[in-house]
Amino acid sequence: MARKDKKGRKLRVGEYYDEVNDRYVYRRMINGKRYSLTDGDLAVLRKKAANLIVEIENGSLSGRKLTEMTLDQYYECWCKNAGKSSRKATTLMNYQAYYKAHVLGTELGQMQIGKIRRMHCQKLFNEMIENGCRKSTLNNMKGCLSAVFSAAEDDDAIVKNPCKNIKFINVDAGKREAIPEEQVRLLMDFLKRDEEFAEYYPFFVVLFNLGSRVGEACALTWDAVDFFRSQVTIDKSLNRYRKKEYGFTLAVGSTKSRKGIRTITVNEAVINALKKQRQLQMQNLCPAGRILRVDDYGRVIGEIDNLVFTQVNGNAWYEPAIISLIHRIVKKQNNSVERENGKKLEYFTPHQIRHTYTTMAYEAGIDEKEVAFRLGHSSEATTRDVYTHLRGNKKQEQEEAINRIWIS
Repeated sequence: MARKDKKGRKLRVGEYYDEVNDRYVYRRMINGKRYSLTDGDLAVLRKKAANLIVEIENGSLSGRKLTEMTLDQYYECWCKNAGKSSRKATTLMNYQAYYKAHVLGTELGQMQIGKIRRMHCQKLFNEMIENGCRKSTLNNMKGCLSAVFSAAEDDDAIVKNPCKNIKFINVDAGKREAIPEEQVRLLMDFLKRDEEFAEYYPFFVVLFNLGSRVGEACALTWDAVDFFRSQVTIDKSLNRYRKKEYGFTLAVGSTKSRKGIRTITVNEAVINALKKQRQLQMQNLCPAGRILRVDDYGRVIGEIDNLVFTQVNGNAWYEPAIISLIHRIVKKQNNSVERENGKKLEYFTPHQIRHTYTTMAYEAGIDEKEVAFRLGHSSEATTRDVYTHLRGNKKQEQEEAINRIWIS
């Protein structure tokens, strides 16, 4: 075995050139075990050697071939290593939740990863469909498995990603209803006149008029508000994290995607609501709190102390707390009108407010591109196909208009 190849190149420690077979060899002793690799291309051999070292250091080999690991075992290694370094913390947590709910411990999860084929993955998705899972859940589960199988493909644990070409046809995407206009007016009128909940009026004005994601509204800071130009910059989002893994449960991170960063011009209702909120903070009715700022991987990089919207105790708003607030508002309004047989509020979710904004924008004839930009979507198709629902009279108007196309 020569320490130089036929081109006269000096080889690294552990590398040899087999002159007889015209091949390169890599040998190394690690933890008392000898590993040996060979290839006809020096660059390929070095890549194999690098992957071997990473696998051993990560403990992913554990004395067995990668192909013999179960999907559950490989997934656990992936989460600790590639998943943690190549995915946003919020994305990884979503993947972990979906995997635990639908794969961990199942027949698929306990199969050797090298034996998994497309039909095995399709069986899992068929079972999820039978159990009533929506298309969004199926897509998220597919995204998780595709990421894991893609890493396994790179590790040569599998030949082909078995999730790659799976599609879901005729699967119910689930209804995403906008809040009826009458219900919106009922809610806002109640907030304006009720002493207990009046301080939350500015928050709901901004939610309904901004169309942002709930986490983006909760992470809004005063330096992102330009009263002079009537503009608001959305460049961050409040996210939830697992305390066991990250050491905290709430922190402000980046928006869902790069397209999510945008500066939008807002109407006078939003400006007035923000001025009112500023006044409430100055009166200490909604005190400013402090919250951690993290990067995409959940690492703390600072602290924020100028949130626009906080709870009465100074804590940041987050979706479960907003849902609880909505329930209290609806309950009180319904109790107040029960004796008079008045119109009652119906329960709604914070995300329905975003649907409502989008629907109203489309009904007003706003350009699709502008609506998509304001929502922080990467394309108009997402906005059009997922979030828009014509309501009541407007739907009837559209039906009457289309029926005026008459050829006979």
